[in-house]
Amino acid sequence: MAFLITKPIDEIKNETKLRINELSGKYILLRYPIYRQLNFHRLPTNPETLAMYTYIDSVRDLSNVTTNSITLAITVTQIREIENTFTTSLLSI
Repeated sequence: MAFLITKPIDEIKNETKLRINELSGKYILLRYPIYRQLNFHRLPTNPETLAMYTYIDSVRDLSNVTTNSITLAITVTQIREIENTFTTSLLSI
């Protein structure tokens, strides 16, 4: 299947990275809204607090690995595959 590329690859990379970061933020806030994050911070050794930080760190780590992979990608097909893998992986965290 051929793609008609209408944008420079660097622009596609930047747009994809932005989508990755926005989706990561939305997933974190769905599970842990800001008010919960602020309240849990008052109990730093509470198991629920540790679970929250573990989840947030997992999403952020996945997002960082994904955006770095997009930086290294050389084709639009690779970028799309990386983005799809991210979305699937995000659902399993």
